[in-house]
Amino acid sequence: MLKTLTVLVFPVFLTTNANAGTTDSLPSGASQQVSLVIHKTVGDFERSHDLGFGVEYAISRKRFGRHITVPHQVSWIGKGGADYFIGRSKPTEGYAFRYNNYLYLHLMGGAVYNPVSFINSSLTAGPGAGFYNGSVTVGFNAALAVNVFVEERFSVGPAVTFRKHREAEGLWTGAVRLGYTF
Repeated sequence: MLKTLTVLVFPVFLTTNANAGTTDSLPSGASQQVSLVIHKTVGDFERSHDLGFGVEYAISRKRFGRHITVPHQVSWIGKGGADYFIGRSKPTEGYAFRYNNYLYLHLMGGAVYNPVSFINSSLTAGPGAGFYNGSVTVGFNAALAVNVFVEERFSVGPAVTFRKHREAEGLWTGAVRLGYTF
């Protein structure tokens, strides 16, 4: 039910943001951001994979940039991206064993909040697909991320992500995000 709701509601978020008219009450700022993400796995996921790298695209009407003029308002955000996790090598019973690399694609919608003019935080969730060892599993993912704009178009910030599939325990990562806004 939750997966179906997320899949149906996410395009509405994107359409609402893309078709919204311009008004003077909207904050100044950019509406799109591309981020490079460096993940560090934690918990059970860390036993098989150590680091991950990703790219993410986000869209939210006038929510990115150093000088948002109307902070303290909540708005919608949509995100999509791909993450690639490198499998660990682990000697087992006297022979070398290496976990396969893991590719994860995600599409999420949620809320974004600007507590001050140069920071935004977002809480998003949605469907995802994991590609591992020749098989594909569909699951649920969620992320909490923060952007601190160090210049008008560039941001850096932390993120925590969670991925859940029926075949595996929850997969947690902590991340550092480097963003470019346009």
